[in-house]
Amino acid sequence: MKIFIKIHVFIYRLSNGSLGGSIGGAGVLLLNSTGRKTGKERITPLSFMMEDSNYVIIASYGGNKKNPGWFHNLRGNKDVTIRIKNTVKEVKATITSKDERNRLWPIITEWSPQYAKYQEKTSRIIPVIILSPKA
Repeated sequence: MKIFIKIHVFIYRLSNGSLGGSIGGAGVLLLNSTGRKTGKERITPLSFMMEDSNYVIIASYGGNKKNPGWFHNLRGNKDVTIRIKNTVKEVKATITSKDERNRLWPIITEWSPQYAKYQEKTSRIIPVIILSPKA
């Protein structure tokens, strides 16, 4: 999986998102975060949906029983950058409250039904993260 991600990131960057910029009709962004343990830059391609001017990402990890590493990195450092096609933006990550997640979850699963399947596979509540552009 790590090799697939590196190839995806390489192709995305090389083509400015014309290749790898969408998966199954959903837009893909590159999340640049800092490893909470290593301090190294981590780049993760993630599908996203928009809500107003915010980007919504989902820490599904394919329904794995654990949260993905990038989610833990965001908990340690909420100030990150994202790249969409050839545009880089500074954003602040906010892990949604229970109420906010419950409001967004039906919208997310209508937008991309696979997330409902991922939630069925795991006992953890899949986190939803809002990335808000910095002024």
